[in-house]
Amino acid sequence: MKQKEKNLKNKTNFIAEQTGAFLSNNIAEATNEAVSGMNLLRSESARMAKVLTDKKQGNLFEIIERTKFNVDAASKGVDVRAVTTAELGDPHAAADILIKKGGKTVREAQAKSSSKAADALHEMNQEKYHGMQKLFNSDKVDRAKELAKKRADTGSIYSKEYQDTYKNATGELKHGKVRSGGTTHDETCVLLSHKNS
Repeated sequence: MKQKEKNLKNKTNFIAEQTGAFLSNNIAEATNEAVSGMNLLRSESARMAKVLTDKKQGNLFEIIERTKFNVDAASKGVDVRAVTTAELGDPHAAADILIKKGGKTVREAQAKSSSKAADALHEMNQEKYHGMQKLFNSDKVDRAKELAKKRADTGSIYSKEYQDTYKNATGELKHGKVRSGGTTHDETCVLLSHKNS
């Protein structure tokens, strides 16, 4: 009986050690992702020093969401990462954010940060964004979806795009069990005001 108890204790200790190592690795990787995101935020803010505030806060929104998503993925040990197309050197791509697994893009997202849901919805409602995850500020997404649904039901020539926006609208960057948690418009603007002071 003693040997069985000893074997069970050894197995339990091994599992606990492996779990601890796995979690420690995830925490370290999540910290690396947070530092990487902050470095990107700093460099983009400096690069965009002379860019209009509205445009700049939209770019910061993309970086914040990308960073939050990557921290969550790393902390969960999930092998997906988000990257902005601007940091890849393609700031005029249709997608603002690519979610990648290895080198393969598994999801595209278009991000719009605005003080008004209607303004973000108007900008989001383009055919080139069809099928993409449509990322709104977390405090604007419900209103944007409400407006998209109403406009989709009108039967106008834009109904198809409003239907797509309604279907794909989200207040957080997400893929599988990985979530950014969302970012409000005020959060982005507060960060921007700190960068400008």
